[in-house]
Amino acid sequence: MSEYFGQYPVIFVCFKDIKGLTYEELEMGIRNLIHKLYVAHEYLLQSTKIRETKKEDFRKYLIKEFDLSELKESLLTLSELLFLHFRKKVILLIDEYDTPTNDWYAKQLARGGNASDEDELYLQKILLLFGGLFSKALKGNDYLEKGLVTGILRVAKANLFSGLNNDGELKAYWVGTASTALIENALILDKFQEEIQILSNDGSVEMIADPKMVFADIKSSPNALYNLLLFSGYLTAERSLENEDATYSCDVKIPNREVRGTFKGSLEKWIAKKFNLEVRDYNAFLNDLLKGDVTTFSEKLKSYIAVSTSFYSSGPKNAELFYNGFILGLISAVSSQYFVETEKESGLGRADLILIPKPVAKYKNALILEFKFSKGEEDLALLAKKALEQIEAKNYATKVKEHDAVEKILKVVLAFRGKDVDVAFKEG
Repeated sequence: MSEYFGQYPVIFVCFKDIKGLTYEELEMGIRNLIHKLYVAHEYLLQSTKIRETKKEDFRKYLIKEFDLSELKESLLTLSELLFLHFRKKVILLIDEYDTPTNDWYAKQLARGGNASDEDELYLQKILLLFGGLFSKALKGNDYLEKGLVTGILRVAKANLFSGLNNDGELKAYWVGTASTALIENALILDKFQEEIQILSNDGSVEMIADPKMVFADIKSSPNALYNLLLFSGYLTAERSLENEDATYSCDVKIPNREVRGTFKGSLEKWIAKKFNLEVRDYNAFLNDLLKGDVTTFSEKLKSYIAVSTSFYSSGPKNAELFYNGFILGLISAVSSQYFVETEKESGLGRADLILIPKPVAKYKNALILEFKFSKGEEDLALLAKKALEQIEAKNYATKVKEHDAVEKILKVVLAFRGKDVDVAFKEG
């Protein structure tokens, strides 16, 4: 690479902050970006190698008096002027090219509904603008040595780079530099929760890796979401087999602890959303449990579950997802302050969840938690009582007693069935 350093003029443009509530606002942001780019190369006005007529074109960008057509040609025009001055072709670096479209789709996911005609028109205007800008800069640009475009997604149907292969190959180098808003909103959609929970529990998911992924599919297609997560580094492939259609059959999993934290955090946000709570209020609710106020925790849990009836009442599978998500969200919320043991040997049997306070924990209570799920008409209070007796009989507290910092042990059972829940607890 050393032979390239200092050998070519470079144009660097980053679209990271280009967002807007309206198309006009977004276009103005791009105009300001191009203006600043030209200001950085104002020395070209002193060049003896550039004709005066070309300099007049340059001045339009300096005083912000360029029309839409000239905006689309701005990168091509600057490439030509740099070539005329340095007598060398240009390296063009376009960073986070997809932020505006990424931002649009993130907003659509957050709304949870179909885009309105006005929203679709806004998107089409964005695509036309960027399609013109990128096409002129990268396709048929005689002054271009190499171009590098980074972003979080490929855009197949957007046609932002249509026709580029007539002049050169656009290769993909996936880097995690773009906005994560689209990913964060996708991770809390109901339809993806089964897979999100599997991945959060160190499991793997089968998928088809498709280089032709489309933005619009993410809202409805789990496979499109997996492509987004795979290409942006949130998943890694354990097994990969190339198919005849240039796709790949893969088993994917979370690559590291940091990303797993993101997934588990999304479960916490999903449950808070189901409870119709802000994450801050959800954490306050969990604090009732951690500080030993199980009665208040129980009352709030029953009221929050009542709010969420529309989701889990649609079938037993959704109910299971809901309660599993609640448990995983609980683990995510407390893991920074508690040692978390799940289904580990303790005493004469296995406890579903043991929380042991770390030295930094605000409350020094250890919790032994059992979760029971009833699909029949079994009495939940009786089910919870029996489970509490099991904690006592099988001496689940053995693991906790190994830690000197623990001031109090709370044994708690949560028994669920549909929208009903019963809580039994005992101290000591």
